[in-house]
Amino acid sequence: NRSELKKDTRSTGLDSDDDRLPGSLNEFVYLRQAEFFLKKGKNEEALKFLNIALEKNPGSLEVRATRSKCNIQLGKWEDALLDAEQVLYLDPQYVKAIFGKAESLYNMCKFEHALLCYHKGQLLSPDNEEFKLGIIKAKKTISNSLPLHTFQIDELKTVLLSITGQPE
Repeated sequence: NRSELKKDTRSTGLDSDDDRLPGSLNEFVYLRQAEFFLKKGKNEEALKFLNIALEKNPGSLEVRATRSKCNIQLGKWEDALLDAEQVLYLDPQYVKAIFGKAESLYNMCKFEHALLCYHKGQLLSPDNEEFKLGIIKAKKTISNSLPLHTFQIDELKTVLLSITGQPE
């Protein structure tokens, strides 16, 4: 019943003017609504819409990467990492997923692995400030968490150079 649909969409925050949408709502409508809730800090609501969007299109990399971001904001590091890795399996250069993986790893106290992801992201998106800040915070955390005689940041630079083929 159309009146029930309008009532349901108002209660979930979706635009009730669905006359302009052909057929059923697709994942992009739910994704945009989730992004709206993420900006408002309503992460649980955003997650609901992202889950619906993935039901509509389980193969959407954009929705899955956005759900990774949402799960990070909810403190669900493992779920965020899983979503990011699923995206990266299909597209290893998906920048939003690389950042999600880096942030998840960082929050799971896997600082060295996070640092590698931040560097990979910076190589792919050199102007992205999030990767630059991630590199700084990961380096600082690593430096502050290990005794100086056990680890030197210069050793990490050598490892990064060997992996990325580029100086920092």
